[in-house]
Amino acid sequence: EIGFRELMTNTKELATDVGTVISGAQAVEMGLIDQTGSGNQIVLAGYSLAGLFALYNLFRTDKYSGIIACSPSVWYPGFVEYVHQTKPRPCRNVYLSLGVREEMSRNPLWRNVGGQIREVYDYLENDPSISRTVLEWNEGGHFHDPQGRLIKGVLWMKEEWE
Repeated sequence: EIGFRELMTNTKELATDVGTVISGAQAVEMGLIDQTGSGNQIVLAGYSLAGLFALYNLFRTDKYSGIIACSPSVWYPGFVEYVHQTKPRPCRNVYLSLGVREEMSRNPLWRNVGGQIREVYDYLENDPSISRTVLEWNEGGHFHDPQGRLIKGVLWMKEEWE
């Protein structure tokens, strides 16, 4: 996990966000995947606006077998309505997480994020094209331990596939 945490906090390859780019061979060496090739599962993961991007892609393409959306910006105007109006593409697993203090924001737009993530979760949980959906609540607010929360999502996804 130490090597993985270093990868998740490497910002040299991405503008100013959390994350990294690794090859399939590097992922095998780290034990994140067993092998490379056409049988691999592809996961799209993101935090905050990148988490919204990951969720949005659930409705746009079936290339991903897993979606990890940590503190996704589901408060974005019109997104929850979009979810209800659009059928998600087939996906094996969806991992959602939010900090327990996020819905306590003074910002009126962000204050509703707890109800909105619950609504998105309920919708996805009941959609037959998605095998498993989970919503995990974490300590703190939006900026509390983003790397750790992404790692939890990746480890959950890996465990689901074993």
